[in-house]
Amino acid sequence: RTERWAASLGAWRPGDVAAARRLYRDIRRARTEDPRSRATAPADVSSDNPLQATEDSGWGEYFRTAEVRDTIALDLERLHPGDEFYSAPDVQQALLNLLLVWSLENPRLGYRQGMHELASLVFSQRAKDAASRDTGGHRWGHSPAAPSMDATADDEAGLTSAPELSASHVEHDAYAMFAALMGADRDDGCRRRIRMASFFEDPPGKGAKSGVQTTCDRVYARLEKIDPTLRRHLDEVGIEPQLFLLRWLRVLFSREFHLHDAMVIWDAVIATNDPNDDDEAGALVGDEPSSAMSGIDYANPGAMGFIESFAVAMLLFVRSDVLALDDFGSCLRRLQKFPPCEDVAALVERARTASFGKVDADEWIPKPHPAPPSSAAARRDVDCDGQQPGHAGGLGSRANDFLAKAAGAGGAARDRASALIDRAKVRAADVMGKLKSDGDDPRGEATGSGVRYDV
Repeated sequence: RTERWAASLGAWRPGDVAAARRLYRDIRRARTEDPRSRATAPADVSSDNPLQATEDSGWGEYFRTAEVRDTIALDLERLHPGDEFYSAPDVQQALLNLLLVWSLENPRLGYRQGMHELASLVFSQRAKDAASRDTGGHRWGHSPAAPSMDATADDEAGLTSAPELSASHVEHDAYAMFAALMGADRDDGCRRRIRMASFFEDPPGKGAKSGVQTTCDRVYARLEKIDPTLRRHLDEVGIEPQLFLLRWLRVLFSREFHLHDAMVIWDAVIATNDPNDDDEAGALVGDEPSSAMSGIDYANPGAMGFIESFAVAMLLFVRSDVLALDDFGSCLRRLQKFPPCEDVAALVERARTASFGKVDADEWIPKPHPAPPSSAAARRDVDCDGQQPGHAGGLGSRANDFLAKAAGAGGAARDRASALIDRAKVRAADVMGKLKSDGDDPRGEATGSGVRYDV
């Protein structure tokens, strides 16, 4: 799986994973170096004093790095609670290292909450793939510490001779793939290449929209084309797209699905990415919904277009639930707590179809199921032979007979439930009346206890 991801993301040149590992090793050593290791003249501390650290001094950078490290470590402590793999010391250390290095290499954006979830899934899948091939390497999730950068595996000979799937270099490989997935070094407006960093960036200026807000508008524009009824209902209830799409987009839908299903979605998203595509087509211009609609390239949707379309497919999956809810709170809770999906592959296929704008509303939009007939109507429609009029005997007759019996049983159950409720109401009224009479004194006045038994 991660070999396909690396190829689709362009994480490293084909056949030259050693270069990516070497780059990460050098960056991490430079970024996390202790200033004391650089000291050549212990007596002269005037230029680099830890008690008077300036912004551009080695100690100033060291203290800023420590602050970022603490922030990341706090998020990692809460990562995927209950999963022992992610709480293992070596996995926590490796994730902390790669996220710290990435944030220091991209100071304009830095670390934001949610990035640790993306990195953790890339890391776990790479560790799983490496464990299946490199059985004698590091056992991630079962060791007290991650492999040291000073180990033999990180010297020049070790990097060159290491296999493509090396358990000792999972941290290096995960960093390269995570950096390619984020795409923070690119700001070319190309929506055919995946760029998760756009979901974390602030607006470029006053009055401008952020990347994630632009994507939210495009999701609603795509929904308008496919299902205007659902889009109109969301507007009437007051559900703005960012209220639920921020959660969906920033972790690439991984919170809404089980891990296996989430990885199927990631496979589909990453497979649509073309690392060599530099076309800037598809950038959104304007703030109005009509502008969002005109900025969508259905001919060449690419990775970001597929992400938008998958969000639309998810909305259609809960369409009937959402349309049945008329208040803001209930509707938002439905969208923020996505129901289980038995066939995520069908959801992926719907998203792929929608990304090209080829939508058949009759197949896409679920039709409401007809209400089951009442027990009386079911009995009227069934003849003396147990067959519904107009139907021949055989398998269809037995099926209709079964449905009629089920409808009759349902009607009987409703009748019993209604009778029980009526009896409960009568009993409750008797008890309340007795309590009220017990609470009054002989003169008919309340006892003053402040209890209203009749309410």
